Amino acid sequence: INSVRTGAADCSVIVLEEGTLKEYVDIPGYIWQKWKDGIIPNAHFADIVRLRLLIAYGGVWLDAETYYTGKKLPYYLQSRLFAFAVDPFHRGIEPRINANSIMASDPNDRILIYVDAILEEYWRHESGLMDWLIFHLVWRMVIKENFEELKEELMELRMQVNLESYIRYFFNNFIR
Repeated sequence: INSVRTGAADCSVIVLEEGTLKEYVDIPGYIWQKWKDGIIPNAHFADIVRLRLLIAYGGVWLDAETYYTGKKLPYYLQSRLFAFAVDPFHRGIEPRINANSIMASDPNDRILIYVDAILEEYWRHESGLMDWLIFHLVWRMVIKENFEELKEELMELRMQVNLESYIRYFFNNFIR
C-alpha cells in the first residue's frame, strides 16, 4: 500500500476494510450475508466491490497485494475504461480476456454496469459458485451479447493495451 501511495502521490489512495466498505459502496444485503456465510468467496466478493466502486466513483482499482514501483500512474489508467488484456488461451482453456486485478474506469461505465447487474442477479438466485472465473465469463458474455451497442467503447479499450504492453509495463512497475 505504501508503494502505491508513493508512486501515485498525486492520487487519493483509499484502503478498504470490512468495517469501512459500507461508507463507500452499496451492496445488497443478501450478497453481504452470502459472503459472511462463506457462500461467496472473498475473491468474488472483491469482484462485486471492485465493480460497485468503479461504477460509483470511477478511478483505479488495485488489488491489495499489488506492489507499485513506478513514479506515477500511466496514462491509460486515466482512460474511460481500462483492464489489461490477457491471452484468451492462457493455461489452455481459460475464458479470460482481461485481468481484473488492476482496472480503471470513469463512473457509470456501461460494460461494468452490465457485468455488475448479471453478477447481482446470479447471487440473488444461487447459493454456490458455478465457476471460479465467473467474473470473466460474465465479462466475455456482456461483450459478446452487446458488441454493437458497446463497439465504440470496446475499440477504445482494445487500442489502449495488449498483452505485449501488459507484460512490459507489469514487470517494469508492478510486483505481485
